[in-house]
Amino acid sequence: SLQHLSLNKGKGKIHSKRRLSYDLFTTAIVFVTLPGTYCQQREVEAITEGDEDDRGCCCCKPGHPLHLLSCNAAFNLRWLTWEITRAQYILEGYSIMDNNAATMLQVFDLRRILIRYYIKSIIYYMVTSPKLISWIRNESLLKSLQPFAKWHYIERDLAMFNMNIDDDYVPCLQGITRASYCNVYLEWIQYCARRRQEPSKHLDSDEDSPLVTLSFALCILGRRALGTAAHGMAISLDSFLYGLHTLFKGDFRITAQDEWVFADIDLLHKVVAPALRMSLKLHQDQFTCPDEYEDPVVLYEAIQSFEKKVVICHEGDPAWRGAVLANREELLTLRHVVDEGADEYKVIM
Repeated sequence: SLQHLSLNKGKGKIHSKRRLSYDLFTTAIVFVTLPGTYCQQREVEAITEGDEDDRGCCCCKPGHPLHLLSCNAAFNLRWLTWEITRAQYILEGYSIMDNNAATMLQVFDLRRILIRYYIKSIIYYMVTSPKLISWIRNESLLKSLQPFAKWHYIERDLAMFNMNIDDDYVPCLQGITRASYCNVYLEWIQYCARRRQEPSKHLDSDEDSPLVTLSFALCILGRRALGTAAHGMAISLDSFLYGLHTLFKGDFRITAQDEWVFADIDLLHKVVAPALRMSLKLHQDQFTCPDEYEDPVVLYEAIQSFEKKVVICHEGDPAWRGAVLANREELLTLRHVVDEGADEYKVIM
């Protein structure tokens, strides 16, 4: 008896052949065979040929007992039979969640929180950097930062800074001063310095220290870079999102006032750039625990944890592909979606 089953899939066929010839049972399962190929032609021949007529045994033809295949026929069928080989695979995937960035940054208060985390992340990456000591002892760098060391210095860049999103903005002075900056962020600077400090090395974090001067200058640079990327219109949501996405990709446009950063480009690549990406992750988490990051201990440990387990980068960055292939635990990116002429920015995590 002969039973032939076929299942069409595209242009290929999956054949299942079952032969019951006399008392010898042989099963063959042949996977995808395409019409017109040798495999498909040979399969058709194997289905239609009559093996019971084969009377050979090696080079002789002694025949075969009743209800049994000959030796040659049995060997030939066994040779042509496909065996099932099975291996188990566990394919792990990601649970993807996308949030509309415009919704989460629509009001000024939410943008203010993002800027706050941006500045605190800059301070964290600066203080934890292994090059910190060389930076605050670099005479040429400190000479370039002399304006930021003066208490009466006012950073007046009305297109970049405003009272709606900057915690340290002084409305009556229409700018940011070292005093207003220290009033908001000095506690965080000193806490990060204590966490980094080694017993054999003293890291001065007083208000007049080079550490505070460098952090003040970097935080001004970071915010000015965001304003520049937003074409000086950071007060507009669309422009703000455009600038945020531009910096997230790592495209920093440094103005003439901030060219001092080229004394060591790691100040930009290892401090400001990762700080912007980390601020986006912190901003996402603050919706679930809005007051938790007010505690410096919790915030510091959260940044440490995210730095180790979360890959935060643009999807075009080779690090993103590497993280997916390496099956990293958590990923986050900011995606620009253009749909029917409408620009949208989504936080993918």
